[in-house]
Amino acid sequence: MSLGEKDPESGRGSRGARLRWLIAAALTAAVLLGLAAFVDLAEVTARLAEAEPVTLAVALGLMFASRFVVDAVRWRLALAGLGCRLGFAEALLLQASSIPLRLVTPAKSGVLVSAFYLQRRHELPVARALSSVLLEKCHNLVAYVGLVALLPLAGAVSGDWALTVPTGWLVAGSAALIAGASLGWALRERVLARLGPRAEKLTQLVSAFWEIGPAGQLVLFALTALGMGLEFVEFHLLFQAVGVHLPLTALTYGLAVSILISNLPLTLGGVGTREAAALVLFAPLADAEGILAAMALLYAAHLLLPAALGALSLPLFFSRLRRQPPRT
Repeated sequence: MSLGEKDPESGRGSRGARLRWLIAAALTAAVLLGLAAFVDLAEVTARLAEAEPVTLAVALGLMFASRFVVDAVRWRLALAGLGCRLGFAEALLLQASSIPLRLVTPAKSGVLVSAFYLQRRHELPVARALSSVLLEKCHNLVAYVGLVALLPLAGAVSGDWALTVPTGWLVAGSAALIAGASLGWALRERVLARLGPRAEKLTQLVSAFWEIGPAGQLVLFALTALGMGLEFVEFHLLFQAVGVHLPLTALTYGLAVSILISNLPLTLGGVGTREAAALVLFAPLADAEGILAAMALLYAAHLLLPAALGALSLPLFFSRLRRQPPRT
């Protein structure tokens, strides 16, 4: 192929990506318009304007603790398990700068910049750095599925709730996921031997799953549970700030289901699907305007505000990324 020619496969791939983006954008607009037609937007705006400031301030404090402090400690420990040791200040910088990068890039691909940072500053291969992010996502998924499976046993779900899944299925699925992960760790040497040298990059991409032992995984999952617990208390306070008072267990169950639904590749960043799912799930327990006001506040306080705060760290992050670290 000459320099002036374009790869036809690359062209088809880019056209396919644009088409998927356009479909997702159209679905996002349709869902948002549907939500706007379903509720009284003036009432939603009034509820937001009357949000209780002290409750909101406490919720924002919990947001900072979970999204910045706990998540930075968790990432730092995961990287230490891969032989990459960061001080807390640098781990906090990495966590803070990754939040806006993940939010504004397609499929959260901005995390690649964090991986390049770790490669340049700490000589950690990009694939190994990404394995720590995959491990974080896996722990989050297990925690969400576990909540959805176990909270009904604690009486979080009433007979009036919609979109409920038989608890037995979810418990069995969670048990199978944990059993599969345990079996995979036990057989890791055999699996890696079968992959051979040609699969070195793939081996590095799952290195956090193989190299961090059960004790380390339990510590990381405990931090995941702590951060998630802080987040759901934060969400509870955000709902209360706009006058929506729900039991914490019911709120946790409904939002966990909504978050899982929002991760389906339907709309841009899950916008609209998360709110629509919450409206359906909480319909027996609260008015639609209050639910939508709470979800709007949640989006602003838990996603947009951390991204804005994290953006303040980007100049220092990129400055350190450009500089070659001193040789020891």
